[in-house]
Amino acid sequence: MPAVKRSERISRRRLPFDIEAIRRLIELLVEHKVGEFEYSQGDVRIRIVQQGNPARHLPESVPSWFLPWLTSAASAPTPPSVPATPAPTSVPEPVTAEKPAPAPPPERSEAETPLHYIRSPIVGTFYRSPSPDAPPFVEVGSRVRKGQTVCIIEAMKIMNEIQSDVDGEVVAIYVENGTPVEYGAQLMAIRPTPAVEE
Repeated sequence: MPAVKRSERISRRRLPFDIEAIRRLIELLVEHKVGEFEYSQGDVRIRIVQQGNPARHLPESVPSWFLPWLTSAASAPTPPSVPATPAPTSVPEPVTAEKPAPAPPPERSEAETPLHYIRSPIVGTFYRSPSPDAPPFVEVGSRVRKGQTVCIIEAMKIMNEIQSDVDGEVVAIYVENGTPVEYGAQLMAIRPTPAVEE
C-alpha cells in the first residue's frame, strides 16, 4: 500500500467545519478586537484566543450569522440557549425620526484634553517596574515628562525601555504587570499638559 501524506488523509476525511470559514472568522474576530471566541457542537470544539489584548468576550449566545461559517448549510446548528430574562412590564415608546438641534460645542477644559496613548512598539511582556521589588515607573495620576521611562517591554530576554513622548499626567494603565502584549497594543493613556503661551 502506498504511503499517504498526512495532509491527504485529512483532506479525504470529512471535517465538520470549513477551514476557509475558520480563516474568515479569525479575520472578523481580529477586525472587531474580540479577545476570545469559543464554539462547540457535539464533539467538535473551536476556541480562538487572541493573545496580548484585553479580552473582549462574545456573549454566551452566539449570533446566528456566525453559525453558517462554522458548519455546512445543511447542518446549521442552533445557538446555545440564553438564560431567560423576565419580560418587560411596559412597552417602550417608539423612537421618532426627528433629530434634536445640535448643541453648541462645549468649551474645552483640562479634563477634556484629548488623550495621548502610549502603544507597544514590539511584541513582548509588559513590566511596570525595572525589577520585581522596585516601585513602578509610573502610577495613574503620575506626572511625566517627554523622554521619561514609563514601562519596559521584554522581548527575547532584552529589556526595552518605553518612554513617554509627551509631557502630561498618566490617566490610565491598560495592561497588568507581566502580561504579554502585541505590537500596537495600548499600554497607557496620558493627558498632555497644555502648551503655555508666552
